[in-house]
Amino acid sequence: MNRFATTSVSAVNVNKLFFNGEGDFGNQYKPIYINGGLPKVTSFPYTTCTTSANTIAKTASLTNFVLETGAFVFIKFTYINTATNPTLNINSTGAKQIMKYGTTPPGNVAELSWHPNSVVGFVYDGTYWQMMNAANMIDAYVV
Repeated sequence: MNRFATTSVSAVNVNKLFFNGEGDFGNQYKPIYINGGLPKVTSFPYTTCTTSANTIAKTASLTNFVLETGAFVFIKFTYINTATNPTLNINSTGAKQIMKYGTTPPGNVAELSWHPNSVVGFVYDGTYWQMMNAANMIDAYVV
């Protein structure tokens, strides 16, 4: 029996998350079915990046990753970003510029920074890696 999602969530097309329930799933997602309905994804594409803070070209590896519009990934960065106009290249699919969701490129370093050892979500929009959730490095605390 084929079980495909038929709607999109934000910029991520959920059709790309699920398989037909009969064959090999072929990647790292692990769907489960609830009451015969649509599958619930129990894990997401996750990898790490150990590229130094001042290196523009951030790289990562992820099993079975395919770069296409709507692709998304969560990356744990060992270091902050101090490079201007950083790019992200997963599995040598090509370096694509990173931009913070809701901004226009090129982004400044403060907009495109994350805390060390933080997990950052990205969605590929066909041109840029859209950074979805990084905490801004210019946080200010008043005491």
